[in-house]
Amino acid sequence: MICVVTGIVFAIRYKGLRGVEKLILLIILMNIIADTSAHFMIRMDIRTNSVYNLLLPLERMATLYIYSRNDHRKPVRIIHILGLVSVFCIYLVGYFNNGELSSELHKYSNLWTGLIVASLSYLQIRSLAIGEAGDSKVLVFFSIANFLYYTIMISSLSALPLAMQIDMDFASKLYSINLFGYLLWSLILIYAAPWKTHKT
Repeated sequence: MICVVTGIVFAIRYKGLRGVEKLILLIILMNIIADTSAHFMIRMDIRTNSVYNLLLPLERMATLYIYSRNDHRKPVRIIHILGLVSVFCIYLVGYFNNGELSSELHKYSNLWTGLIVASLSYLQIRSLAIGEAGDSKVLVFFSIANFLYYTIMISSLSALPLAMQIDMDFASKLYSINLFGYLLWSLILIYAAPWKTHKT
């Protein structure tokens, strides 16, 4: 539900967004579509893994594309593009190894690509801080939101398999940390939307 609110806020501010900032709305819409589809699939007793196995690589590649477009330094832009290609390749290998999209959430692909996005989000924050990227407060908050979410996600989901072997109640609480990270991501983007944008 919070992601829907985020989407509405960004849609209202759409005309005030410039350049790659508009692609953030696309990422939010992908999340809304995925979460809505998953909600109805759960009600029909259908596994939702396929939805997120499709969403996650698209969302992460779009994020790294935004970073590459926003950074002024060519070597760093190349690093972001290499990160994008790495995300695609890791998920491609995951698809071949795991078989059907609906069989399970591709957790290793999820964790490794999450680590890539978290690292490159930090790199984007650094570029913005030293004035080597587009002057955009929206992208500052977007990068911070991604860095926090992916760091939290990696920490919680990497420990989840072991937690499930120990105690399912503990595993459930651990998974809730990931949901908190998603909530934090949405709230930061809601806060980011009203800021005036500058050249990107």
